[in-house]
Amino acid sequence: MAQCGHLRNSVSTDEPGLERLLDYLRAHRGFDFTGYRRATLRRRIDRRMQALGLGSYEDYIDWLEVDPSEFEVLFNLVLINVTGFMRDPQVWEHLRTVAVPALLAERGADDPSGHGRLPVRPERRPAPWRWSWRRPWGPASSAGG
Repeated sequence: MAQCGHLRNSVSTDEPGLERLLDYLRAHRGFDFTGYRRATLRRRIDRRMQALGLGSYEDYIDWLEVDPSEFEVLFNLVLINVTGFMRDPQVWEHLRTVAVPALLAERGADDPSGHGRLPVRPERRPAPWRWSWRRPWGPASSAGG
């Protein structure tokens, strides 16, 4: 168990090794993690390396070269699975019935910003493409057409 803590600490302090790994991922998979926070990347990659029993980023690069399926495992750990969240009807129901009303209740109905009230649900608003607009050049106009 102490070895895991030691492994984590030794890997986490190897910033040049992390940058080499990120360069490797960019060069071999075309995925650029430049915009990601280094602390988050380091923590997730370190966790995966610990699970594999690897002691350095160089060892992990070697592992990626030997086992290409590891790229998918790594990407699933690093990337947040937003689509699963967005497609879960229970999440939306919770937001609609619990989270949003609680947030609005904190503001109160007399909030000058008007954000203390629930907005009209989008499906109840007329869609812009359903509005009937008269074109000035249409058959019903005096401009003719």
